[in-house]
Order: sequence, then C-alpha cells, then structure tokens
Amino acid sequence: MRALAILAIVAANIAHAADPVAGKFWYEQNCARCHGSPPQERQAGTPNITGFSADRIRGALANIPAMVKVNLTPAQILDVEAYLRAPLQYLWAPGIDFSDLWWNPAESGWGMTFTQRPNASTVGTLYIYDAERKPVWLLMTGAVWVNPLEVRGVLLRAAANGFPPTGFNANSVTTSQIGSFSIVFADHRRGTLTFTADGVAYSKPIERLAF
Repeated sequence: MRALAILAIVAANIAHAADPVAGKFWYEQNCARCHGSPPQERQAGTPNITGFSADRIRGALANIPAMVKVNLTPAQILDVEAYLRAPLQYLWAPGIDFSDLWWNPAESGWGMTFTQRPNASTVGTLYIYDAERKPVWLLMTGAVWVNPLEVRGVLLRAAANGFPPTGFNANSVTTSQIGSFSIVFADHRRGTLTFTADGVAYSKPIERLAF
C-alpha cells in the first residue's frame, strides 16, 4: 500500500505543471492570515515558510491542529510549493478572487461581470448604454495585473448578423477595439472602474452586487 501511495504522489508531480502564480492565490486564500503576505515570521508557531516543500506542507496540513481544516488538493499544494520557492517574485500577482457581478448601487442598470482564474487570467463583460439609450455589451479582455489590486485591459465590441428570429450566423461575428479599462480594487468588495469607450472617458466607483 505504501508503494502505491508513493507512486500516486510521483504521478501527481509528473502530471501537474506547478504554477507559482496560482500558488500565490491558494496561499493567500488559505495561509496568509497566519503566515503573512509575503511569508514572514509573525509569531512563535507561525514561521516564515518560504522554501517549504510540498512534503512539509502536506505534513503541516495533516498534523498541525490549526491547519487540519485547510483544504488544498494535491495539485494546489504543488502550486503553493512553487510559489514558496521565491514569493517575492510574485508580488504583482492577485491574491484575492474578485470574480463576481459588480455595479454602482447609486446607478442601477449598468455594471460588469468579472471572472478571474488562479493563474491571474481574467475576462469580463461591461454592460452599459449608448447615447441613444440602447444597451451595449463590451468584452473586457487582454487583462494584465499591474499589482495585486489593479488590472488593465482593452474593450472590444462584438457584432453579428442574424440573431433570432432569423437565426444566428457565426461566420458574421466581428470584434473591434473601442477603448481600454482599468480597475483599481480598494479591497475584496469595493473598487473604481475607469474606462474609455468610443473616445469618451468614464470613472465610476463599483462594488460587489450582493444577492
């Protein structure tokens, strides 16, 4: 049985290409409260865990009472190990999951969706109105994290022919860049959205939509 367990661990290491950016995300979500961000010695019993191996992480999760409730998959542990090798190299990576619906409660009717992956990839949709009061959906793409709380990218407008009732024509879909955006998050639930669309600049406070 022990041999099978060892083979399973080896197979997991071979199959999973550890991602230190994702590792920072998992670390922030599960470890930073006690061990600091970046990792540091906070107090007796919570040492600076920079350089900790996957085996040490597994041992801590299994044996330290304060950590037994932390739920990391084998792949996530390998990601955290990769991050802990050189955490200062990933200060730019986001540690908070900002995925949600965002809006301005004082201006109901417009807002944005924002989806973020542990590897820092993001995509979103901005839904606003044009000068003729018609709804406009814009794709937020090409996003780059400037620091853990600020992301920047471009806005694309999509167009297509033949939506119902005549039937959708996928070959007619086109996209064009009409501006850019940046989001500066104050914390996990508030931020400021700044964007330019068709030459007009906007800056709006936003917050997570509670429901």
